[in-house]
Amino acid sequence: MLKSILTVVVLFTIFNAGALAAFAEETEVTMDAVFVPVGRLALAPPVGVTPKRSAVSFPHSLHFGYTCKTCHHKWDGNSQVQSCTASKCHDQLSLPVKSKRAGANRMETIRYYKYAFHQQCISCHREIKIHNEKLERSRKNFKEPLQWPGPTSCVGCHPRE
Repeated sequence: MLKSILTVVVLFTIFNAGALAAFAEETEVTMDAVFVPVGRLALAPPVGVTPKRSAVSFPHSLHFGYTCKTCHHKWDGNSQVQSCTASKCHDQLSLPVKSKRAGANRMETIRYYKYAFHQQCISCHREIKIHNEKLERSRKNFKEPLQWPGPTSCVGCHPRE
């Protein structure tokens, strides 16, 4: 009798261990790889907007010194990065009409996709340029290479076709 009980307990334990292992395999959380595009990305207006200038050939690889959230500020760090217009962040496709309500125009302007790109890119490039100028003025024998500030003019980003 004792031998039968022990056999049942051993079989029960083995069966449950196998089922538990199978359950663990099914529910195991795996980290998917994050794929980061390298090279140049074409930044163009969203569908439905007629461009007035050429698309921007954005050198994504040159910006790897910054965190992803510098530009993709609503990204959660896990899901696929969405375009600014798809993420309900900068989804306004036309320049907002000026409003007399305080603060209303600023939020609408920030949602305007073109303003967001220009503000983010040009502001950063200007900051780098100002930083470089300060470094050059502060040192007479400047030996370190300065960071290239990037373009700040229309044609610098949108070459004539």
